[in-house]
Amino acid sequence: MDIKPMSMYFKYEGKARPEIKSASTFDAILAGERTGTTRFPDWYKWNPALYEQLKQIPPGTELKFFDTPKMTNDSRVVTVRTVPTKRSKSLGLGGSAHELTYQDLVDNPQWLELWSKREGWSPSEGLNFFRKYGKGTQIPFELVGDNRIATPMPIRQADSVSFASRPYTPPQRVSPDLGQQYLAMQDDLADLAYAAQSQYGLRDMASSMYP
Repeated sequence: MDIKPMSMYFKYEGKARPEIKSASTFDAILAGERTGTTRFPDWYKWNPALYEQLKQIPPGTELKFFDTPKMTNDSRVVTVRTVPTKRSKSLGLGGSAHELTYQDLVDNPQWLELWSKREGWSPSEGLNFFRKYGKGTQIPFELVGDNRIATPMPIRQADSVSFASRPYTPPQRVSPDLGQQYLAMQDDLADLAYAAQSQYGLRDMASSMYP
């Protein structure tokens, strides 16, 4: 299954579990502190089919996360792989993704604790998310190989020569030598104009150049 890259840029800002040292969800992945992400249907109102696709994501699927909302070429990128899990034998849920509701987490504190450990958010913040959005699908994952150092995406050639990427060069002042040459040229033109006036009687040309 081919899944489009996703953004991963939220800051914990004091709302993480006590053991989480990373400042953001992206950095928590790199540090091995975050092994799951939850996607809410409200985030996919522009494309509900994409949310449905995430609910069916199979184990072993590689995902790419960008550390910026717009996922630009200068973003950091990390690759993870979905892992097989089972939320509850009684519910018969396997695969790599589980859709949870707010009521699920309220009624099953063990599910809320598991959700929290995967995400890095505190249990209370997890309830805040699901209270706001109603339901969401959690996707557990693991880092791919030794991909613990995020790497920037390569910059396209078109971007590298864009106007915005060119260094600013301030305008240079005219050198004193060039200024003196310009004044000398003006004097030479004046001499030629008056010579033409006296020798050939071209008064109109001389007066039009230097009134």
